Amino acid sequence: MSDMPQQPCHAEIQPNSASDAWREDAYHGTHLDNALRIRQQGFIPHLGIAGTGCYFDLGDDASARSFALERANGDAEQAVIIRAAIRLGTSLDFSFRRNAAVKQQFQQFQTALQSRSDSMHGWTFNETKEQFLQTYYPHVTTVLYFNERTGLWYVAVRDPQHITILLMVTLSGRSL
Repeated sequence: MSDMPQQPCHAEIQPNSASDAWREDAYHGTHLDNALRIRQQGFIPHLGIAGTGCYFDLGDDASARSFALERANGDAEQAVIIRAAIRLGTSLDFSFRRNAAVKQQFQQFQTALQSRSDSMHGWTFNETKEQFLQTYYPHVTTVLYFNERTGLWYVAVRDPQHITILLMVTLSGRSL
């Protein structure tokens, strides 16, 4: 864990449930230029491993720190960690090893798409996941993904209005 000030969690991770609870231990690593844009314009969802959303690490900033340093080419003054509070809302565990039912449903969705020759032409795996989420889980506000390798939860917050920035700091320790 870093020397970044920690906040207590206000909600335990309970995938596949609805909650108005907030967590204050969500971390996003980025380059200084992106952090300044986020501060002015807010987070903008993008396509990733758990569909479209704003991506955060939950409970530990180590992965976000590593990602920020990578984006900043190792320059701690250009690498930024954002700690945010996120509203969990209606969540879905999109970790296929942990959620066999969703995995099976996704595989059936893929098979059905592949049987229609033109429907998946040029789609990436992540684009297929996004179409799956829009088709079967349009009400989901957060998509959770458990990384077996790191033992950490990641979350894609689909609606940026469910994000409140608590702290922005460079890895060299300068508050923004």
